[in-house]
Amino acid sequence: MAIVFISSTSVELRKEVAENLARKLGYPCLSREEVVDRATEAGIPVGKLEMAVIKSPAPSERLARLKERFLAFVTAVICEQAGEKNLIYHGRGGHFLLQNISHVFRIRLVPNRESRIQTTMLRLRMDRPQAEKYIRQVDQDIEKWVHLVHGQEINDPRQYDLILNLENMSMANASAALCSMAELPDFRPTPASIRTMEDHCLAAHARLKLALDGRTAEADLRVSANEGVITVTYMPRQSQVAKFIPEVLADLRGIKEVLATMAETNILWIQEAFTPQSETYTQLNQIAQRWGAAIELLRFVSSLENGEKASEEISPVLSSGRMEKEGYVGGIGEDIPDIPESDDGGLKQTMEELIRQGRSGGSHALAGNFQALSSAISRNANYSLVVIGDLFLSKAEIARPRMVRDLKMFLGERIRVPVISGDELQEKYLFSRKQLVKLLIFMAAVAGIYWAVFTNQEPILIFIQKYKGWNLLSLITIGLFTPLLAYLYGTVAHLFLKMIKFD
Repeated sequence: MAIVFISSTSVELRKEVAENLARKLGYPCLSREEVVDRATEAGIPVGKLEMAVIKSPAPSERLARLKERFLAFVTAVICEQAGEKNLIYHGRGGHFLLQNISHVFRIRLVPNRESRIQTTMLRLRMDRPQAEKYIRQVDQDIEKWVHLVHGQEINDPRQYDLILNLENMSMANASAALCSMAELPDFRPTPASIRTMEDHCLAAHARLKLALDGRTAEADLRVSANEGVITVTYMPRQSQVAKFIPEVLADLRGIKEVLATMAETNILWIQEAFTPQSETYTQLNQIAQRWGAAIELLRFVSSLENGEKASEEISPVLSSGRMEKEGYVGGIGEDIPDIPESDDGGLKQTMEELIRQGRSGGSHALAGNFQALSSAISRNANYSLVVIGDLFLSKAEIARPRMVRDLKMFLGERIRVPVISGDELQEKYLFSRKQLVKLLIFMAAVAGIYWAVFTNQEPILIFIQKYKGWNLLSLITIGLFTPLLAYLYGTVAHLFLKMIKFD
């Protein structure tokens, strides 16, 4: 049961190669275009989704959920089509849907540029400059689609098992080479890869059912499957959907048990400008994954000095955590007007990524002073950590660390939650190379002390007995040695537990 994924920016090329390979191997063939037609028939507006991605509108929760629904549908269709058989699928980035499955053969085709230009000129009746511009725009749109929908780069060679450049290779030779490689032992299914495939398929069907049911469609859910057991994690702010999850999934074939669990806690991230590409985002995501936590975003613009005027919200806080402005409520395709978007500091884009990963704890924005920020932090939310990131961007760079430190102290005195700066995340909660070096040095020191004590017991006892009449010297010696050993040993234990991610 080998599954062959063929990816290319040229629809004609991937279709021809896939159909040739299917005839040679006797495998069924499935195209992206067929799946899109089936998704549209099922009520998923793929055309509008593509227009929204190409037009690059402001990210919205609605758009993020639609993407998740589409990806779940495509994954479910591919799994159904494959079943216990072989399959050839050709499209843009289908191979990103079935990660970590060894019997998936991922192929990237690089088309002959001249041939593609000539084909475009004939098919669309364009002159050469127009055809070249058209091809360039199509490639850019596909790259943008893969980046925004799959969160991957289509031209990254690490995402493929084989890249074929057809500039100097005939179609017949390419098909022959692929035919031989598809039957290599490396791409034959194993019991482990089959179980992983089944888990992917079951999770996709569960995600799709939850996305299509009105009771759970608007919730930010993270779905995983393990040998028939479905685990659905929902955010604390959406606890009302928990009772519907088992009902929605009750008739799903292959399920042994449904576990609906709420994210245990929230991490509040306060920053002026957000981006999911930042190091702080990556670090927070790692911590949230370990803690089973949701990440809540609070955009804070400190335009006033502490203690002056009261604050004002720069965007309404909605129950769903979505930010909207008058006259625009997001949407897809034709629903998205071509109007300039106000700068939200990357809040919506970061929220969209958190929704995609099932870790959205909501978002809102505030402008004002320290007191207003303290009042805006909910005392009812179960926060385990407050992280202060990049703030006071309008101030001089030399003044920012002091202002962040002041805000950290201010909040720390008023809320019963650990408050740290973004620079402290790595040191306090993540294991770094610097800490590995420190662990090794301290381990060597502890081992050296123990070795020295146990191999020199007699001299040590003689020393203690020699000065037994002068207790002060023995007291000072033991009083200095014991805390030093305790510090070294405690540091080793702390760093080791951090290394194995035991919080």
